[in-house]
Formats: sequence, C-alpha cells, structure tokens
Amino acid sequence: YGRPLSLIVLDVDHFKAINDGQGHLAGDDLLRGIARALRLRLRSTDILGRYGGDEFVITLPETQVDDACAIAQAIRQSCADECGASVSLGVADFSADLAPDFDALFQRADQALYRAKDAGRGCVQRYQAAD
Repeated sequence: YGRPLSLIVLDVDHFKAINDGQGHLAGDDLLRGIARALRLRLRSTDILGRYGGDEFVITLPETQVDDACAIAQAIRQSCADECGASVSLGVADFSADLAPDFDALFQRADQALYRAKDAGRGCVQRYQAAD
C-alpha cells in the first residue's frame, strides 16, 4: 500500500550454551520470558512470531526504520532487564526498489542481524546497502 513498514529479526545470544548447560526446560522458560517481554514492548498492530529455535520476527506496520531501531533498542534492553538475556537484532524497512516482497525484506533484516552478531552481539544493527 506504499505505507511505512519495518521488520526486526531477533536472535537470543548463545542460546545453545543455555540449552546445553542448563537444560532444554531452562531454554524454553527463557524463550517464554522473552516472548512476554516482547509483547509488553509491542503495539497491538505489530506482528510477533517465533522463527526457528531462538529467533523471533517482528513486523512493524506504519513504522519508519529510525523508529524501528528505537523499538529494537528498547526490546534489547527489556530482554536484558526482565530476562537477563542478551539478544542481537537486525532491522530493515520495506522499499519497493530494494525489498519488493517479504522475502527480500526478511533477507535484509537477517543480514543486519548477522552484522549485529559480528559486532559482538547484544546490539541492534540497521540494514545498510553495503550489507
């Protein structure tokens, strides 16, 4: 519809170590806690989904990328404060010329997520055309 749309991809840092060291029940408890923290930070119009083992995808309608980055920072802090969890987040926005469909938008946010991991984890990275 030509309206602003941003996407966040979130990954729980070192989740395998939690599962291996504390057990899968502890890992499941952590994922539930993160989901609660996310729901508290998101608007009723935002769409939250679990994508894979320890990844979440958040669709933010009517949200410019700068605002999405601020939301991602608040989510990162909330996960640390409420769950004691470090998370890495990648943010991208819809652009008909660069991300003509959801798959392309997801790929851009995922690339930003990997930049966050490469930057030391526990941070937010915005998609850059150089990604």
